[in-house]
Amino acid sequence: MDDSRRESQRPLVACRADLQIKDSALRVLDSRIGDALRFMQAKLQFAISVNDMAHEVGLSPSRFAHTFRAETGSSPARMLLRMRLERAAELLSTTGLPLKQVGELVGMAHAGRFGRVFRGWYGMTPSQFRKNNRRRSSRTSRVSAAESVQ
Repeated sequence: MDDSRRESQRPLVACRADLQIKDSALRVLDSRIGDALRFMQAKLQFAISVNDMAHEVGLSPSRFAHTFRAETGSSPARMLLRMRLERAAELLSTTGLPLKQVGELVGMAHAGRFGRVFRGWYGMTPSQFRKNNRRRSSRTSRVSAAESVQ
């Protein structure tokens, strides 16, 4: 796997930290991009186009896309996909919501597409991700419970 692909598949916490760091830096460089990131985060479940994002921050679509890439190192569409998949992974690991509902909550109402995109990003299906994550969570709980008994 090449380094750029590996970087896009870092753990959720690291990705969220990157967004927070970049977002705080963007306030100094171009607050409109920070506004666009917040808009994207708030509207994950809806169909959002680059035109919508550009309109939200008062730029032409081409100027917005250019500025966004210069500030974040990613295209607006790629960042939106990343945000959606991070949120899906968070929902899968912290809730028991059905996969279809998780997909709908992150703007991917078609279950087949959600599964394909998720597998392409994380290297496993949403079901496998949930199963693997729950195992670690339950193991951690058992270890913590055993430590507190001793």
